[in-house]
Amino acid sequence: MTTTKIRAAGVACLAALTGFLTAGTLILVAPSAPAEQSGTATADQSSVASGNATAINGSVASGDSFAENGSVASGCSTAINNSTASGGPPCPAAVTPAAAVTPAAAVTPAAPAAAKVATPTFAG
Repeated sequence: MTTTKIRAAGVACLAALTGFLTAGTLILVAPSAPAEQSGTATADQSSVASGNATAINGSVASGDSFAENGSVASGCSTAINNSTASGGPPCPAAVTPAAAVTPAAAVTPAAPAAAKVATPTFAG
């Protein structure tokens, strides 16, 4: 190899290394993402919440749930310390008084379908 080719290869390697260092520096100083929340939910910088839920310390919560310390909760449940919970008892706001519930109309069963015999056709 000639001296010119060695220098060109050295400059190319140096340029590539500089690019990698710059990219790595940008990644290290990237701003943290804001908390993700919707509805009346509450979430800290590391959590995601929706509905009327509360999520703290790297957790995810939805509905009327509460999640803390890396947990996931939904519905009316509570999840703490890296656990998962869903469902739960009816939420107090979701309970409907018995007097307000309208009974469903009676359903008349349908007659069974009649069996038929068909002759297959192969006309195309």
